[in-house]
Amino acid sequence: MRQFNFNKIKTVIKRIIPHSLWRYKNKLQILHQQSKTAKICNDLIKKYENGKSLHFPIRPKKDFANEHIIWQYWGQGYENVPEMVRICLDSVEYYKGDFQLLRLTDNNISEYLDIPAEIYQKRKYYLKAHFADFLRLALLATYGGVWLDATILLTGPLPKQYFSYSFFMFQRDNNEENKKYWKNAYIGYWGWDPKYKVRSLNSVIFAHKNNLVIKILCDILYTYWIKKNIFPHYYFFQILFNEFIRSHPALNCPIKSDCLPHYAMTIISEDYPRMSFDDALKLSTMHKMNYKVPEVCIERLKKELNKIKKNDFTR
Repeated sequence: MRQFNFNKIKTVIKRIIPHSLWRYKNKLQILHQQSKTAKICNDLIKKYENGKSLHFPIRPKKDFANEHIIWQYWGQGYENVPEMVRICLDSVEYYKGDFQLLRLTDNNISEYLDIPAEIYQKRKYYLKAHFADFLRLALLATYGGVWLDATILLTGPLPKQYFSYSFFMFQRDNNEENKKYWKNAYIGYWGWDPKYKVRSLNSVIFAHKNNLVIKILCDILYTYWIKKNIFPHYYFFQILFNEFIRSHPALNCPIKSDCLPHYAMTIISEDYPRMSFDDALKLSTMHKMNYKVPEVCIERLKKELNKIKKNDFTR
């Protein structure tokens, strides 16, 4: 019996059906997935509000003089990180200022937190990103400070104005001027439709210890880790945050567009006519990079950074 090549059939169909219709179809699927996950998150929030959640034990194992701490995590250790990650790490070392820089791996988490064995046992079911989502909340709830993903590039000091808020995360700004561009860049993350649930960047978080929002989200994620064996969505953290803030808007921080930290990566990975790399640096000193990029992008980044003499952390 002759077997059908479904990939070829799909390719033919794509040629027949307009690209705009395919994008609309993808958008409906994305909204459906986000909506299903949002229902799970809202159930978790209600259980928390009804006193039916577990509580992550806040037990500091270190005594720090203040909350001027930068937290970073790369589970495997830092000796053989990808080149983009190395550039980002070196930039944080260079611009850390008076912040204490603490870099965690799977081998030293226990020096700072007592994470229950059940969570470690369940890591095999989850993506590394989902463990990192919980880890950042637990650290910030316990000690305060600034969480920076290992793929955050600094091109200047951390803006201390964000520490004047009880917590800070970049979020979707409805006044963004370049919505059309971003929606075409990656529809899975970018969207301004009111039904979109992924509306924040958790790669950068400023927070004071025991901040209510951070602690509640930490408790909810902790409960989910203990009781469940699967995360229904890659952006579970972002959807949970969106649903919680939507029902508790008074607890939110001021909105700063999550487009701002993405411009630098966009400029080195493709032609972006609206803005130069220098323009991107004026918008933010914190930039979300992607280490899974061609070598040519890394070389472009090095070239741009070398134009700025003070950024001599590049190798």
